[in-house]
Amino acid sequence: MNSFDEWSKSMRLVLSDACQEEWCKSLTVKDYIHHVLTVTQIYHLYIYFQISIDKLTNVLQMLPKLDSLEIYCFVYAGPDDPLLEDIQSLFDLVAKNRITKLYLKSIFLAEEIYLFMEIFQYINQLKVELIQSVDMESFVRDILLHSMMKPNSRLQFLCFCLEMADDLMVQKIKNMIENENLLFDFNIKRVMNEIHLQWN
Repeated sequence: MNSFDEWSKSMRLVLSDACQEEWCKSLTVKDYIHHVLTVTQIYHLYIYFQISIDKLTNVLQMLPKLDSLEIYCFVYAGPDDPLLEDIQSLFDLVAKNRITKLYLKSIFLAEEIYLFMEIFQYINQLKVELIQSVDMESFVRDILLHSMMKPNSRLQFLCFCLEMADDLMVQKIKNMIENENLLFDFNIKRVMNEIHLQWN
């Protein structure tokens, strides 16, 4: 039987805008998190609505012990985003957070992934759900190169979810990694519509 400590570390919080009850609508996200924290510590956070940089910053500041984070949709307009100054407050969280697992759903731009890789420097598992078709070889290459440029990168597992995943795509990615010497001790496989890439 698991100890209470092990059980408590599995506690997760789901933030969703699906609640239709009046009492639920009257609660702010901040109030809701404060209420939950009076009962237990949160280690896993799932955000099932579109969230902006400033809102994400506020939520993460309240949950310093998070181990995993899943974001449904992130608002990022690119380098010309007027909210770009809010990114500094996210970077202030770099030293505080210990998130090791990140799942990004509804990703359109590689820049969104790079931003999260900069902010969450303890990530060792990254799962990305791609909305549109991309050149997967280039996409994987860019993420691996971005990770390699960071001397303290802990990333060791990538998972890409996409409808058109097939064995030929996996073989092309494998060939690209080997031909360009991006990784040496790695394993790549397809599990249904997911491509898993793991290395040491």
